[in-house]
Amino acid sequence: MILFENIFEWKTIKKINPLIEIIEGLTKSWAFVGGIPREFLFYQKKLKTKEIDIVFYEPITKNIFYLIVEKLNKLVKEKHYHEKFLTAKIILKNNLSVDLITARREHYSSIGSLPIVKPTDSIKEDILRRDITINTIVFKRDPKHPDLMLQIIDILGGYQDLRNKIAKILHPDSFKDDPTRIYRIIKYKTRFNLQIQDQKLLIESLKFLNLISINRILNEIKKINQEEYFDKVIKEFFNLNFDPINLKLIELRDEKLLENLKILRKSIISFEKFYIHKKQRIKNFINLNKNFDKNKVILSFLIASNSITNDKYSNLISKEIYKLSEKWKII
Repeated sequence: MILFENIFEWKTIKKINPLIEIIEGLTKSWAFVGGIPREFLFYQKKLKTKEIDIVFYEPITKNIFYLIVEKLNKLVKEKHYHEKFLTAKIILKNNLSVDLITARREHYSSIGSLPIVKPTDSIKEDILRRDITINTIVFKRDPKHPDLMLQIIDILGGYQDLRNKIAKILHPDSFKDDPTRIYRIIKYKTRFNLQIQDQKLLIESLKFLNLISINRILNEIKKINQEEYFDKVIKEFFNLNFDPINLKLIELRDEKLLENLKILRKSIISFEKFYIHKKQRIKNFINLNKNFDKNKVILSFLIASNSITNDKYSNLISKEIYKLSEKWKII
């Protein structure tokens, strides 16, 4: 058992509390899943996070979702409800991003297709649909306890695999069902310095990536770019002789977009050599410009360093980033 306030730093608790109080008023059958249990157990310290995943063991209907939104009222910045999957996303004005997920079992009608979902109140059924064991750890609300106490549920030994630095794939069809899991497993491998237990299966499954949309791929690339050591994640992909942007496998009608993606990939990878030589300078610059996200800082630095010279890239760069790049010259 673990107390809610022992999981998060105080500032994060203040951000999360309004939502948790509303959920507690609706149901005691919920849990933290995904990154919260994984990161807390790995780092063994209170978390400072901008993203949380909460699973409900009863369906998140449209009525329930809009009731939560109504109660949050002016705190809500964005709201999205996906009736097909019984999931939702809420982004609060304090920039906390919350994924609300109905516990479910999944069926894939074809390789790389989006899943057909059915609600379940079974923790085990919901866990077995996931990708690797370190992502199956659950911090479930204990309804019998008056305080906000959470029960650690680890049916598949995810914590032990995390300690042993092993990325253990749940079942042989995992990547066949959802090829985007390939991107995520490489991301976690790099973040936690893991060894993939069945790397051969992963490599053999690369062929399935040509069956998913460019939007799904770019969404995974965007998440990779938000990693602290994103350059190492990209490098890890190429160590597997795999193009993470998947340009070779996707036929795009827009040749200009294809060219821009190639340049973008090279620019991101090239940042590694600049970071090695200018590490402290870059850290100081980021600290002075906290309002800018990491990708914007990196792009501005590449522009200031004359690393981006191809005109075809200019349509991807905003005036804000060009303006930021000028600041590098006076530091």
